[in-house]
Amino acid sequence: MKKIFTLIAAAFVAVAAHAQFYAGGTASFQSGDSGYISIAPEAAYSFNDEFAAGAIVGFRHHNESYDVLSLNPYVRWTFGEWAPLKLFLDAGISFDSVSLDKKAWGEAKTYSALQVGVKPGIALPLNDDLKFVAHLGFVGFSAADDALQNAFGYDDGVGAHFSGNNLAIGIFYCF
Repeated sequence: MKKIFTLIAAAFVAVAAHAQFYAGGTASFQSGDSGYISIAPEAAYSFNDEFAAGAIVGFRHHNESYDVLSLNPYVRWTFGEWAPLKLFLDAGISFDSVSLDKKAWGEAKTYSALQVGVKPGIALPLNDDLKFVAHLGFVGFSAADDALQNAFGYDDGVGAHFSGNNLAIGIFYCF
């Protein structure tokens, strides 16, 4: 029993010695009639130079009287490096809950959308503690309530999307 406990403790110390937490996220806004404000904090744990796991919790408020709450757990695989730039893929599940305002839409309703897939990205260290991170695109499966597809442009089915609408840029603090 002591050998098993010692082996588990040694494995934990080896993982913890190289482990690194990072936190950050993205924020965005758009003014005008169809404007919005969005915030998406993110926290993750790097197991080694290649693998990390984390989650994003996002909130977006639209002037058109609806709100979107998102939850996106992911696993990150860093597969390439051109010093100092690193290329990665985030494989994860994204769940959106869209709440409509009763005054603007006639009734208060909540709809949902789900995505399962991969988001490619890049990471560029700015110094020992800060990283610039950007995601562009999504490849995978999407499913959404019919009302979200018609009114808000959510997709349904398998696809690949690489446009400016799928661009997310953020700053992360590593500790």
